[in-house]
Amino acid sequence: MSLLGLKSNSLVEVEGRVRKSFSAVREEMEDHLVAINENTDELKSHSDSMNELDRKIEVIGERIESLHLTLMQAMGSSLNENEKKILHVLDSSLTFLSCRDVAVSASVSELFVKAHLFSMICKGVPLKEKVIDDQSYFALESEKKKLELCTVKNHQLAEF
Repeated sequence: MSLLGLKSNSLVEVEGRVRKSFSAVREEMEDHLVAINENTDELKSHSDSMNELDRKIEVIGERIESLHLTLMQAMGSSLNENEKKILHVLDSSLTFLSCRDVAVSASVSELFVKAHLFSMICKGVPLKEKVIDDQSYFALESEKKKLELCTVKNHQLAEF
Protein backbone atom coordinates (compact mmCIF):
# COMPACT_ATOMS: atom_id res chain seq x y z
CA MET A 1 0.00 0.00 0.00
CA SER A 2 2.79 2.42 0.66
CA LEU A 3 4.04 1.93 -2.91
CA LEU A 4 0.56 2.60 -4.20
CA GLY A 5 0.17 5.58 -1.86
CA LEU A 6 3.56 6.91 -3.04
CA LYS A 7 2.46 6.68 -6.66
CA SER A 8 -0.81 8.32 -5.80
CA ASN A 9 0.96 11.21 -4.00
CA SER A 10 3.41 11.48 -6.91
CA LEU A 11 0.57 11.66 -9.42
CA VAL A 12 -1.20 14.27 -7.37
CA GLU A 13 1.99 16.35 -7.27
CA VAL A 14 2.50 16.00 -11.03
CA GLU A 15 -1.11 16.89 -11.66
CA GLY A 16 -0.77 19.94 -9.41
CA ARG A 17 2.38 21.09 -11.21
CA VAL A 18 0.74 20.55 -14.62
CA ARG A 19 -2.32 22.52 -13.53
CA LYS A 20 -0.10 25.28 -12.18
CA SER A 21 1.88 25.37 -15.45
CA PHE A 22 -1.28 25.46 -17.56
CA SER A 23 -2.66 28.19 -15.34
CA ALA A 24 0.51 30.26 -15.88
CA VAL A 25 0.29 29.69 -19.65
CA ARG A 26 -3.39 30.70 -19.59
CA GLU A 27 -2.55 33.94 -17.74
CA GLU A 28 0.21 34.76 -20.24
CA MET A 29 -2.14 34.08 -23.15
CA GLU A 30 -4.79 36.33 -21.60
CA ASP A 31 -2.17 39.08 -21.14
CA HIS A 32 -1.20 38.73 -24.81
CA LEU A 33 -4.84 38.87 -25.86
CA VAL A 34 -5.34 42.09 -23.89
CA ALA A 35 -2.20 43.58 -25.53
CA ILE A 36 -3.41 42.56 -29.00
CA ASN A 37 -6.82 44.12 -28.36
CA GLU A 38 -5.19 47.34 -27.14
CA ASN A 39 -2.95 47.46 -30.23
CA THR A 40 -5.95 46.85 -32.48
CA ASP A 41 -7.82 49.74 -30.86
CA GLU A 42 -4.76 51.96 -31.22
CA LEU A 43 -4.37 51.06 -34.91
CA LYS A 44 -8.06 51.77 -35.52
CA SER A 45 -7.67 55.14 -33.81
CA HIS A 46 -4.63 55.95 -35.99
CA SER A 47 -6.50 54.90 -39.12
CA ASP A 48 -9.45 57.13 -38.20
CA SER A 49 -7.08 60.04 -37.57
CA MET A 50 -5.36 59.53 -40.93
CA ASN A 51 -8.72 59.43 -42.74
CA GLU A 52 -9.74 62.67 -41.03
CA LEU A 53 -6.44 64.31 -42.04
CA ASP A 54 -6.93 63.17 -45.65
CA ARG A 55 -10.39 64.71 -45.65
CA LYS A 56 -9.08 68.00 -44.23
CA ILE A 57 -6.24 68.12 -46.76
CA GLU A 58 -8.74 67.62 -49.57
CA VAL A 59 -10.87 70.50 -48.26
CA ILE A 60 -7.77 72.72 -48.01
CA GLY A 61 -6.85 71.80 -51.60
CA GLU A 62 -10.31 72.79 -52.80
CA ARG A 63 -10.06 76.10 -50.94
CA ILE A 64 -6.65 76.80 -52.47
CA GLU A 65 -8.05 76.09 -55.95
CA SER A 66 -10.92 78.49 -55.27
CA LEU A 67 -8.54 81.18 -54.00
CA HIS A 68 -6.32 80.66 -57.04
CA LEU A 69 -9.26 81.17 -59.37
CA THR A 70 -10.31 84.29 -57.49
CA LEU A 71 -6.75 85.60 -57.66
CA MET A 72 -6.58 84.92 -61.39
CA GLN A 73 -9.80 86.84 -61.91
CA ALA A 74 -8.69 89.71 -59.68
CA MET A 75 -5.33 90.05 -61.41
CA GLY A 76 -6.98 90.05 -64.82
CA SER A 77 -4.49 87.49 -66.09
CA SER A 78 -5.88 86.82 -69.53
CA LEU A 79 -4.90 84.39 -72.21
CA ASN A 80 -3.79 85.75 -75.55
CA GLU A 81 -5.25 84.41 -78.80
CA ASN A 82 -2.45 81.88 -79.30
CA GLU A 83 -2.92 80.48 -75.79
CA LYS A 84 -6.67 80.31 -76.32
CA LYS A 85 -6.05 78.31 -79.51
CA ILE A 86 -3.92 75.78 -77.60
CA LEU A 87 -6.41 75.72 -74.74
CA HIS A 88 -9.20 74.91 -77.20
CA VAL A 89 -7.24 71.90 -78.54
CA LEU A 90 -6.57 70.61 -75.01
CA ASP A 91 -10.16 71.26 -73.96
CA SER A 92 -11.48 69.32 -76.96
CA SER A 93 -9.41 66.24 -76.13
CA LEU A 94 -10.50 63.45 -73.82
CA THR A 95 -6.92 62.23 -73.37
CA PHE A 96 -3.45 63.59 -72.75
CA LEU A 97 -1.82 65.14 -75.83
CA SER A 98 1.85 65.56 -76.69
CA CYS A 99 3.15 68.94 -77.87
CA ARG A 100 3.32 67.45 -81.35
CA ASP A 101 -0.36 66.37 -81.16
CA VAL A 102 -1.38 69.87 -80.08
CA ALA A 103 0.81 71.44 -82.79
CA VAL A 104 -0.80 69.31 -85.53
CA SER A 105 -4.32 70.07 -84.27
CA ALA A 106 -3.64 73.80 -83.97
CA SER A 107 -1.61 74.00 -87.21
CA VAL A 108 1.40 75.53 -85.45
CA SER A 109 4.94 74.41 -84.64
CA GLU A 110 5.84 72.21 -81.70
CA LEU A 111 8.14 74.92 -80.31
CA PHE A 112 5.25 77.37 -80.49
CA VAL A 113 3.11 74.98 -78.42
CA LYS A 114 5.84 74.47 -75.81
CA ALA A 115 6.35 78.21 -75.35
CA HIS A 116 2.64 78.90 -74.99
CA LEU A 117 2.04 75.93 -72.67
CA PHE A 118 4.72 77.34 -70.37
CA SER A 119 3.06 80.76 -70.48
CA MET A 120 -0.35 79.21 -69.75
CA ILE A 121 1.02 77.32 -66.76
CA CYS A 122 2.56 80.56 -65.44
CA LYS A 123 -0.85 82.23 -65.77
CA GLY A 124 -2.40 79.45 -63.70
CA VAL A 125 -4.20 77.43 -66.35
CA PRO A 126 -4.84 74.08 -64.64
CA LEU A 127 -2.82 71.68 -66.79
CA LYS A 128 -1.68 68.20 -65.88
CA GLU A 129 1.53 66.83 -67.28
CA LYS A 130 2.31 63.16 -67.72
CA VAL A 131 5.79 62.06 -68.79
CA ILE A 132 6.07 58.81 -70.74
CA ASP A 133 9.39 57.71 -72.22
CA ASP A 134 10.85 61.20 -71.67
CA GLN A 135 7.99 62.84 -73.58
CA SER A 136 5.52 65.21 -71.94
CA TYR A 137 1.79 64.90 -72.48
CA PHE A 138 -0.70 67.55 -71.34
CA ALA A 139 -4.38 67.75 -70.47
CA LEU A 140 -6.65 70.09 -68.57
CA GLU A 141 -6.63 69.01 -64.94
CA SER A 142 -10.28 68.12 -64.35
CA GLU A 143 -13.84 68.74 -65.43
CA LYS A 144 -14.31 70.97 -62.40
CA LYS A 145 -11.32 73.06 -63.37
CA LYS A 146 -12.49 73.13 -66.99
CA LEU A 147 -15.71 74.69 -65.69
CA GLU A 148 -13.73 77.18 -63.57
CA LEU A 149 -11.58 78.05 -66.59
CA CYS A 150 -14.70 78.59 -68.71
CA THR A 151 -15.86 81.05 -66.04
CA VAL A 152 -12.54 82.86 -66.31
CA LYS A 153 -12.70 82.81 -70.14
CA ASN A 154 -16.26 84.15 -70.09
CA HIS A 155 -15.21 86.85 -67.62
CA GLN A 156 -12.35 87.79 -69.95
CA LEU A 157 -14.64 87.87 -72.97
CA ALA A 158 -17.04 90.13 -71.10
CA GLU A 159 -14.17 92.53 -70.36
CA PHE A 160 -13.07 92.41 -74.01
